[in-house]
Amino acid sequence: MNIVTKEFTFMDADGAQSNQALISVGSGNKIAVTMIDATCDNANTVDVGVRIGFAAATLGAVSTSGVSGIVLSHPGIASGSGIVRGNGSAVIGLGGDGEDLRITSEDPTGGNLRITVSYFIIS
Repeated sequence: MNIVTKEFTFMDADGAQSNQALISVGSGNKIAVTMIDATCDNANTVDVGVRIGFAAATLGAVSTSGVSGIVLSHPGIASGSGIVRGNGSAVIGLGGDGEDLRITSEDPTGGNLRITVSYFIIS
């Protein structure tokens, strides 16, 4: 396994994200996530909702019956705080064949939203 760690920063000027691919793979490959976190700048003037998961194009809509493929979700991360899932020692999410890791989030008004993910790709 070749564990890769990437950090993504979405600034206020970037606006809200809608099904933006963080990590892309082609057919015959899968993404295995071992750790993911989302943190919000203390300068943010609003709470920031974020959903990250696996999808070919569009994350599943929020539903009372459950949504498959979601790796990390929070309805509103307060400024100066964040959430973490996993510690890098085990797989916490495995995408389907050719599914990308995607983010949908609200605009981090006045600051930024930072995502860090550790993962590897398998055939």
